[in-house]
Formats: sequence, C-alpha cells, structure tokens
Amino acid sequence: MRRSLFGVTLAVLGLLLVSCISTPGIDEKPVLKPSFDNSHAILIENAIKGLDIAKAVNPYIRSGEKLAVVSIERMLTGDYPINYTIEDNLIANLVSARYIVVERDEDLLARILYEQGDRYQRVIPDSPASILLSGVEAEGMAFLGKQPAEAAPVSTKDTVEFFTKLGDFYRDLLSQVKVVNADILVSYRVLESGIMVEKEAPRRSSTSGTAGSTNKDGSLLDPLKVNFKREAMARIAVRIVDATTGEIRFAGILENRAKDTLAFEQEKGVTEMQFLANVEQYQEYLENFHYTFYDQQLPNINGTMTKQQEIISQTSQAQPATLPGLTK
Repeated sequence: MRRSLFGVTLAVLGLLLVSCISTPGIDEKPVLKPSFDNSHAILIENAIKGLDIAKAVNPYIRSGEKLAVVSIERMLTGDYPINYTIEDNLIANLVSARYIVVERDEDLLARILYEQGDRYQRVIPDSPASILLSGVEAEGMAFLGKQPAEAAPVSTKDTVEFFTKLGDFYRDLLSQVKVVNADILVSYRVLESGIMVEKEAPRRSSTSGTAGSTNKDGSLLDPLKVNFKREAMARIAVRIVDATTGEIRFAGILENRAKDTLAFEQEKGVTEMQFLANVEQYQEYLENFHYTFYDQQLPNINGTMTKQQEIISQTSQAQPATLPGLTK
C-alpha cells in the first residue's frame, strides 16, 4: 500500500512540475522545477544590485567625507518596501568600495543611542521641546497648567521649571551622543522598479525529441517548447548633496536591467495538453510567488492554540503510565 501511494504521489508531482529541458541557448536559464531562484523577486533584486552608486558618486566625494544614504521621499508614499531593498544594496555597494557610510536607519539609531553614554541607557525621553510644542499646539497655553482633576493644582511656574530641568537632562544626554554627522547625503527617489514578462507562443524544438505525440505516418514529433523572456529594471533619481550647505554636487539618473529566459520543453510521456497546462500553472506561480512568514515558537508545537489547550486538558486528566514490573 505504501509503495502504491508513493507512486501516485510521484505521478501527481510530475504533472505539477515543469519538466527538464534540452541544452539552452544564450541567456536561457534551465528550469527544472519551481524555485525561489527563478522568482521575479530575485531578478528584480539582481537589477537593483547592478546600481553602481559607488562609481556614480566617485567624482563628487572628497577623501574622508562621510556618506549617509537617504530617500528623498517620506515613507508615507508607500515606497518603503522597495526602499529597504534599494538602500541595503546601495549601502553594500558603497561600503565594498571603501567609502565611509554612517547609519541612518531610525530603528537601528534608536538602539545605538542606548549605547552612547558611560553605561547602557534603555530609556531615552522625548525631547522637551517636542512635548511642549505638540501640547501647546493641541491645547493652547492651558497645556502648561494641565493636571489630573484629583491632583493638587500645579502653577505655570512649576510646569515651566519642570520642563527646564527635563531640558537640562536632555541636553546632558545629547552631549553623550557620539553618532557623527554625515558630510554628504546620497539621496534617491524610486522612479521604476519592476519586471516585464513576455511569454512566447509554443513552438517545436529544433532538436529531435521523443515526445508522446506522433505524426500521421507514425513518426515522432519534436517536443513543444515555451520560453518566458523576462526583463527587470531598477531606475532611481540620485542627488549628491552637501549636508552642511545643502549644495547639490550631482543630480542624475541611475538605471540597471537584468534579463533572462526561462525555457520549458515537453517531456517524454507528457501530452501537449498536459505540458501547456503545466506552463500555465508555472506562469501563475511566478506571478504570485512568495514565502509565508514562519512564526517561530519555542518549544515547537503543532496545531492551533485551541488544540494545544485540548491536549493539555486531556493530558492532565490521564492516569500516569507505569512500566511493567514497576510499582509505586
């Protein structure tokens, strides 16, 4: 029974996976089965990796100047998912070319601030200026005398004195910060980052094959072949800006493309209808490929929380097991 099920499983997988191909031509990438390496995301990433920002900035950067890579646009534009990939690759490109690059990721900077003093400081207060400004803008000058209804009245003088002391503490905290300023901002705006796919019409392979179909005279037909021609492009506007004066030293377009061809060929024993259905399925797979995020839990458990509670309940009600010959 086990062997029979195994055979059925292999047969089903054979219909779902695209078959192997004959020797590909130039720029053709053999595809044996669906994989992350053949996904659109990888080709787009390869296009982004080809953005040689180090070469572009070289004439405009003086020796020893520190660079910060930043987006021209605010994160509210919705570009942030692709911005992360672009920034990671631009920074890697600059660092590999021996440029001095300073950190500007907000999450990482928050963690760096904890390490700036003479000891680790986990809590960093908000700027008193920010607290005052946001409070007064929202509630007017009454914000300075605001207190809970059950609390003793606090005068405006006491409130201002409190914020003055908080300001002194904040200035002392800032005096311990060692994060350096950038001399140059390498800023960018995403103009295009995507992929185009051209599916060629099915055609007969030029090589002699042993596909399942035959001509009327009984001779074997050459196997069918389908190519997917793909082109990914990354295009960004770049500015090299003096961080002190705001002077723009360079402004231009940086662009790179990555191309390949995914080639599929009909396998022996697979009908034309099955082959074309496999190709259609693979095309849909390419357009929707992604990994499902894995929510790590320790210890590793199987099933939903409800099922786990049921298991725990059943276990607690079960009688303890005893080994043969072993008594309490």
